[in-house]
Amino acid sequence: MGLEIEDNTVQASVEGSAQVPPSLPKDRKKGDPLVRLALIGVVLFLGYKVVPFYYYYFDIKTNCAQVLRNAAVRSDEELRREWLEVVRSNGIEKDARDIGIQRIGGRVKMWLNYQELLDISLMGRSFTLYTFDFTPSAEVGGEE
Repeated sequence: MGLEIEDNTVQASVEGSAQVPPSLPKDRKKGDPLVRLALIGVVLFLGYKVVPFYYYYFDIKTNCAQVLRNAAVRSDEELRREWLEVVRSNGIEKDARDIGIQRIGGRVKMWLNYQELLDISLMGRSFTLYTFDFTPSAEVGGEE
């Protein structure tokens, strides 16, 4: 088996053998530091924009369960009004009619559908990258 060395590549002269690719120089690192920094920046930016959506969702969901604690002795309007204050305090602009309440037997279920938009602004224009759909809800009463 004879070896020929050309331009830092090794080629075998045996019939039917594959060509061995050149190796990377030892001083070259994988990935450009600027690319890595840009990717880290994008991840941090998206986290900064998206994490609040989930924080608001879990806050609204938790408060829905608290509002429903005494649902058996309260009217639907009272439940809607109390939960709507929490929803609006989290920056979600909804009306009382957007909150669903269902009473079946001894069970009471309350829910709300809303969307959060992941927007970015470039050169004076706004672009929606993704739409997050949320449905916080809670249910009390009946058989556990």
